[in-house]
Amino acid sequence: MPDTAAAVAEHPPGAAVGQSPGSGFAPLLRVVRNQGLLERRRDWYAFTITVNALFLTAIVTGVVLLGDTWWTTLLAPPLAVFSARTAFMGHDVGHSQITAGKRAGRLIGLLHGNLLLGMSYGWWNDKHNRHHANPNHSRSRPHRLVPRRPQLPDRTSPVPEHAPAPSEARPAAGTGTLSGASWVSPMRKPDSSTPTGRP
Repeated sequence: MPDTAAAVAEHPPGAAVGQSPGSGFAPLLRVVRNQGLLERRRDWYAFTITVNALFLTAIVTGVVLLGDTWWTTLLAPPLAVFSARTAFMGHDVGHSQITAGKRAGRLIGLLHGNLLLGMSYGWWNDKHNRHHANPNHSRSRPHRLVPRRPQLPDRTSPVPEHAPAPSEARPAAGTGTLSGASWVSPMRKPDSSTPTGRP
């Protein structure tokens, strides 16, 4: 097995001295392909999907047979493990690692994503492929569902003169005013100086 680091660092045979060798990805891709690491492993996936389905069926059967009892919580850890494995299978089929055909891949993705995980496989696949098209570009990340957090002010700048003192800025923790009515947090024991808002 050739050394991957050496293969990536090697200069292409046709390049002139002093000429840039180009992307470091191409030699690495060549090494990975030559070692057969990109070939589809259909038998392994068929076995893994079957085992995963059998365990998920056993867990759901256990929940049904145990009924309305706290003992069903013992099935939560294995359910979490096999649900994660289901998500990994959906991820791999989304990258076309399981099947060469789009129809079979979409069927496996729909079974794993939509049926078993309750997540839209088509939505996830589109979003995930756009994510891979823009790696390390924070402004182009399609998976960002919430808006970017606003920048906080620079804490090294001087405090304006009109800013209230920290003790005046907000009431003590656990007490405050809500629409003009006083309230006390149920987690804090009221003292005699704190109005409770009750008659």
